[in-house]
Amino acid sequence: MRCTTKSRPSGANRYCLKNHACVFPFGPGEKLFNHIPRIPTMMRPMKAMPRKHHYVPQFYLRGFAVDGKRDGQLWVLDKKAGRQWESTVEKSARQTDLYRVELKDGGDPASLEKILSVIEGMFAPILQQTIETQTLPEGQPFELLLNMVGLMALRVPLLNSFSKHIGSDLLRQLIRDLVATPESWKAVDDGVRAARTEVPEASYEEMKQFVESGEYSIDVDLGQNWLPRLMIDASRSMQSHLSRRRWYITVVAPDAPDLICSDNPVSLTLTPMSISSQHAGFAMPGTLLLFPLSRRMALVGSFEGIMLPNPASEKTVALINGATARSAERFLFTPKSDFVWRDRKKRVRHTADLLALVRD
Repeated sequence: MRCTTKSRPSGANRYCLKNHACVFPFGPGEKLFNHIPRIPTMMRPMKAMPRKHHYVPQFYLRGFAVDGKRDGQLWVLDKKAGRQWESTVEKSARQTDLYRVELKDGGDPASLEKILSVIEGMFAPILQQTIETQTLPEGQPFELLLNMVGLMALRVPLLNSFSKHIGSDLLRQLIRDLVATPESWKAVDDGVRAARTEVPEASYEEMKQFVESGEYSIDVDLGQNWLPRLMIDASRSMQSHLSRRRWYITVVAPDAPDLICSDNPVSLTLTPMSISSQHAGFAMPGTLLLFPLSRRMALVGSFEGIMLPNPASEKTVALINGATARSAERFLFTPKSDFVWRDRKKRVRHTADLLALVRD
């Protein structure tokens, strides 16, 4: 579907899109983005785009602030530093130039961030309607909601960090293979010297000992365009997996504590029937996909139609929060300083327990 003035939802975009062949996410399997280099001709805001890019959109994050406003207060817990502080929606879940792209034709480096802003404008009213009615939308609005879930799973910094980690591990294995035998190392050494590249003088035994010690680091630079490319390439398969799940909403009971979200808000957990050693993946049966829609409501999807209690009690909230906390790369965003979560022994714990755990 071409994004024309007539077809886009009201208020979804304040820029002219009529000359842009972008495919918006109107159905499972459709791409979220297309032809990023063509963006410079399609939308030019009057003021410069901010360099602080929210990897958790503000319209979504507001649902976890007690007052639900842009400048609303929420708490941030840093799992890496083992500390917690009060912040605002606007100042949370953002990173400098995260979605900045490098275009060879001199195109707008803020192209992807602008597209995300437009798409967020389409998602926001669907999310608000779902929260207000406490029911899942139908038809195209439901497909947009699933696209929102898919995009939230793909746009986070965790994917970039994970890809760099995998790249570093692969290079380490390659280096170990190169020093596996004297013959393999001689072939490398001869090739380097033939290229007239300066190398330190070291025997095979010295090099093998160095490699096996692991006392070196590898910095993998995937380039600024890696995360955008990953988002684009993975969007189609992600939507296919999401559309095959059975979805429902669970609402938090009035006397139960709040849900939380994180820098990786889409989480997966195994169902009771799953094998404990099974890996939880988006295409894997026997898994529950959990996505908090706000501090009082969550979206749940499974291939088997497994349902969590509705309304959600403290124990159910703790289960969802526990999955959210484990899936987070670093930051949790919570309505209050204290929240409940469930550990792997199925015990309901609190913020202080989590802080003590990450500090050890």
